Amino acid sequence: MTKTNEELKQIAVDLYDGKIFCDKHIFNLNDYKNLVPMIFMPLALGVLSEMDKEEVKDIGLIYEYNDQAGPRGINGYPMFMSCRYLSKKDTNTMFDIYTEYKTLKDKFINGEKNDRT
Repeated sequence: MTKTNEELKQIAVDLYDGKIFCDKHIFNLNDYKNLVPMIFMPLALGVLSEMDKEEVKDIGLIYEYNDQAGPRGINGYPMFMSCRYLSKKDTNTMFDIYTEYKTLKDKFINGEKNDRT
């Protein structure tokens, strides 16, 4: 389940650019447990039962690319017949990269100069 730094970088960029939907997009924590398996259908169909319990405990992010969404949605969220996972460690690393990418992009968009100009 461990990803390379390049893979995590691509996930961070794609998440920032809106190409990925993840479980962190569900803001209502009361609905989280009910909605996640409805959004990511493999979870409702028992895909986690095929994984080792330690692997399941180590899931830090559940995500899928938006172009994989089905034609229907649930409560305004997309529905996927597939999903991907990141470990907790990889999730933390990916969000560090995400934050760095966001900062660089914000600086570029706002016309802020960096050390090289």
